[in-house]
Amino acid sequence: MKKMVKWFFFGLIAISFSFTYTYAYAEQKTITLAWDANSESNLAGYKAYVADTTNGPYTEFGDVLVGTETINYVCDIPDGVVIQKFFVVTAYNEEEESGYSNEANKIYNSSRRRAMIIH
Repeated sequence: MKKMVKWFFFGLIAISFSFTYTYAYAEQKTITLAWDANSESNLAGYKAYVADTTNGPYTEFGDVLVGTETINYVCDIPDGVVIQKFFVVTAYNEEEESGYSNEANKIYNSSRRRAMIIH
């Protein structure tokens, strides 16, 4: 007895859409953080941190020496987007760094409308 084997091929039809888009990051916002000076005699400086959510996790973005109690944070805002950033500062000496200061926050709002350009 002979066995017959039939093979069936089922082709898959795939439809794909391919496009790229860009958003213009045309707007830059700057915030200046300021704080009261620490009065400890062995103070070396301050570190500034930023986060995308309240209570961190924080990322260090700047370090300033004693006598400077301000620092600027620059943020690129996509057109038509609102974002919020959270900031803390620490003081440090040659041996250790303090805990985080009270948290401050800032809402950045792009004044331009977002335009999606399809290529």
